[in-house]
This record gives sequence, structure tokens and C-alpha cells, in this order.
Amino acid sequence: MKRLKGFSRVLVLALVCVPNMLGQGGNQPLVFRKRVIMDPDGFQMEVLHLLAPKDWDFRGGVSWDMRTIPPAPTVTYTVTSPDGRSVAEQFAPEIFSWTNDQLMMQSLTMSGKAIKQPLSAEQFVKTMWIPHHRPGVSGLTVLETQNLPELAKQVRTLGQEQMNVFGQISPFQFPFEIRSDAVRVKLQYQRNGEPVVEEVMVAVSYFVASMQSMYGTTQEVDWTPSVFTMRAPAGEMNDKIKLFRVITDSRQDNPNWQTSCTKLSAVITRDQINQQNAIFARMQEIHRTQQETSDLIVKSYQQQSAAYDHIFENYDQSIRGVETYTDPDSHSKVELPYGYEDAWTNGTDYIMSGNPGYNPNVGSTQTWQRLARQR
Repeated sequence: MKRLKGFSRVLVLALVCVPNMLGQGGNQPLVFRKRVIMDPDGFQMEVLHLLAPKDWDFRGGVSWDMRTIPPAPTVTYTVTSPDGRSVAEQFAPEIFSWTNDQLMMQSLTMSGKAIKQPLSAEQFVKTMWIPHHRPGVSGLTVLETQNLPELAKQVRTLGQEQMNVFGQISPFQFPFEIRSDAVRVKLQYQRNGEPVVEEVMVAVSYFVASMQSMYGTTQEVDWTPSVFTMRAPAGEMNDKIKLFRVITDSRQDNPNWQTSCTKLSAVITRDQINQQNAIFARMQEIHRTQQETSDLIVKSYQQQSAAYDHIFENYDQSIRGVETYTDPDSHSKVELPYGYEDAWTNGTDYIMSGNPGYNPNVGSTQTWQRLARQR
């Protein structure tokens, strides 16, 4: 039973990295700023970064719950328009547990786990997420429901790969299976007297362990829903979705941070560490000896992000995705909105312009460099 604690924390890590998504060019330049979430209290490294409209408010971070063993990292962020009416939000993943064995159920309850019978991604949205997170809205209607099998597949693959990392440090003593489900639910409701459209994307990972009890073999399920949403006034959603897509398409998670968290859970589970100072010592040791994450895990993160593209198929056909550029300073790849004539950067911000004669250096005290579009 103790070993399951570490596995359920890894389920969170496999889901922490959600989105990827944007839009159409025009004569008015768009300005985006790189936003970075760091882990100053844990592994002292970058967790993820993304681009957001420069004038939108970005708030986010990672927090460690040291009350749980192993400690659970939570990554959240919100990107909010200047008028506060349009928001992209990554919610904190939750962990629920369930078993049909009554003695095991008592043990789960006493250990402080949240007890809930597993639900599909769609059931979770409609019966748990909406009542808890949108209780004050009126006239709520489900406009569309779309299963996301490709996203579910990538969540399952990434979860299995992280479990392989875990098992190399703390070998499993029982058989297990990783299952997954994913869905997009489009809602409309009244908020402060205004019609709002919200897209809710949920990916659920299920860790199904076959455990021995006094009555024979039984199953314990730890399941973890991760939720990402985008909302805007109903009349503005088609335009705002272009900006939302930039936010999600530009997001890049750091696989080294994710893998470090998995290794920490495995070490603590293997050695049954429950003292906070010892946990911090293991964290620092893993940070010092961190090796490059396998190409397989890196590829899985990229494929999971790409699986979100289907979300935008039901919007205007002019939303055609992103193009890849090369940053002239870092020489790294940058994904920016499709359909613009030029892209420029000053090292922090990115400007997209549809005007072939536009040059941000004119009248500016900053130095802007044109990004090279990859062919």
C-alpha cells in the first residue's frame, strides 16, 4: 500500500504538461512575451515556458505539498486579458483513489486519500468539475462534446514511460496497468449577465494496481484528472481562440524537471523516507546528478502537445496553426502564429506583423532582430 503513494504522485507529473494551439495574420502587429515558470523551492530549474500576449496578465508557479509522502508538486497558471473577461487556465491536478476491498478502502481513507469511484473524462467534467468550479453561473448548456483519443493515447504512453523511470529505482512488487481518457467539452453560460463560451479539456490517467488481500487479488485505482480551460465572451471567442492557440502551441515543458520529480518519488518510496530534511537532501542529490532525459520521453511530451490540435477544428478555418522560426540569439526553435509576414524578437518579446514594410526598430530604443522562418 505504501508504494502506491509514489505511483499516484507520478500520475500527476504525467498530466502536469497539458496544452498546445493559434491564428491569422493582419496589419496590426501582435506582441507576445515569453513567460517562464521556475521551481525555486525544489529542483531550481525551469518547469515550463510559453508565449502570452504582452498586455495580458500572467500568473503561475509550482508549489510543493510537503505534507504528502512523497511530496506532490503542483503546476498552475492563468493568462488573463486586460479586461479580465478572457482567460486561459491550467488547473491543479487532483488525485482520487478507489478499491472494492473494504479493508483497503479503510486504509486509503485513514491515509488521507480522496476517495472517489473512477469516472470517465466526460463524467468528471459534468458531475464534478462544473458543479465545483462553475457553481454561480446561470443557463449553463453543453454545446459540444468531443472525445480526444490521440491525447488519451499520448497521456497513457507518457505515463508508462515515467513509470519505467520509477520502476528502475523502486521496482514494482505487483502488476499494474496505465489507462487513460480525454475529452473536450464546450460550454456556454451567463456570467455577470454576459454570455460566455468556455472550452474545457480534461485528460485522465488511471493507475490500476492488482493487489493481494485476505480475500485474494483485488484492484486499487489511483486516477488523476488534469484540466485546462479557455473562456471568453461568446461574441469574442472566435477572435480570442487565435490568442489561446498561441499560448498552448508555444508551451514547452521541461522533461528533465518532470523526470526529476519521478525519480524523487521513486527514491522516497523505495527508502520509505518521511523526514522533510531527508527529502530535501534527496532532491538536491537528484538535481546535482541529473542526466539528460531520454529522447523517447522528450518526444512523448511533444506528441502530447500536438494532440490538442483537434480542439480547434470546429472554429474558423482561418485558424491554421503555427509556423516554426529560429531564434537568432539562442538558435532554438520558436512556434509562432501562422500567416504573418515577419516575426521579430528583442530577446524577451516577439512581434508578428502582416505588413511587409513594418520594422519595429524604427523609432525604438530597443534592438529587434528578424526571426528566420524554417522551411
